[in-house]
Amino acid sequence: MADHVTDPGTYRIARPRERTTVIELIGEHDLHTMEKLSPVLDSLAAVNDVLVVDLAQTEFMDSTVLKELVRAKHALERHNGRLVLSGVVTPIVSRTLELSGMSSYFETIESWDAAAR
Repeated sequence: MADHVTDPGTYRIARPRERTTVIELIGEHDLHTMEKLSPVLDSLAAVNDVLVVDLAQTEFMDSTVLKELVRAKHALERHNGRLVLSGVVTPIVSRTLELSGMSSYFETIESWDAAAR
């Protein structure tokens, strides 16, 4: 019987308008993927007014992801920017936010195109 190997999480970036960026987190995200993604979030937070993190295709996320989202939110707020979570629909994502007590900490929307307007 072969072991099931899951690919680590990936991401995709879209820029629907000037100074607004959407980053979609796809698959499973933890300490390993955040090591690569953290500098990307830092650079996006530094140059955007709105950073939307789309979690609709996120299959797993741990506290490392939450820590990086908090860091990005603080970086954006230093220059009056906003971090917005979209697609908080999968049970793992909504449950992780709920258990961590961070459900109300983040601004959330149903789909990222609403934040891009």
